[in-house]
Amino acid sequence: GLDTAYVYQQGVVDTYESSDFSADGDVTVLQKSTQGNGITLVLMGDGYADRDIADSTYFQTMYQAMENLFSEEPVRSLRDYFDVYAVTAVSRNSGIAKDHSTVFSCIPSNTTSSIDFDQNQIVNYSKKASGIELDRAISVVIVNSSASNGVTALLVDESTKKPRQYAISVCCTIDSIRSETF
Repeated sequence: GLDTAYVYQQGVVDTYESSDFSADGDVTVLQKSTQGNGITLVLMGDGYADRDIADSTYFQTMYQAMENLFSEEPVRSLRDYFDVYAVTAVSRNSGIAKDHSTVFSCIPSNTTSSIDFDQNQIVNYSKKASGIELDRAISVVIVNSSASNGVTALLVDESTKKPRQYAISVCCTIDSIRSETF
């Protein structure tokens, strides 16, 4: 019979640590609605260090994420109904790895296509986009990772145990922000 050989290659983990957190929590308006009352999208990134903010990688990723979200129908035709904000989240480390410290603690699951994340931190950063109603918003976290994992969660009101009108979606950049897979 045929034997199977498995080869595993361990990549080099980026050990860079952020030292400048001054941009953390900054809010950029990417788009304001021109129709209706505005459906709120709050975009944030996880695993982006201060150097990723300084060289515009973070902003380019948030902008491309917005463009990708509006690239397909029916959302493309409804774009004028959306308010889109980008909240800067400076992680201690760039990328996602077991020993890395990131703002939203995103880590792709080894057993499913899901991603674990810190829900409370995402809510806290979403609230930085002042004037928004969180119960009428979607927070999208773009993870600086080549993993193809993702998850969307509709949150539940703790007092009534009923679903809220607020969702968190977490996805990875995968190949690159210009790739069809993103």
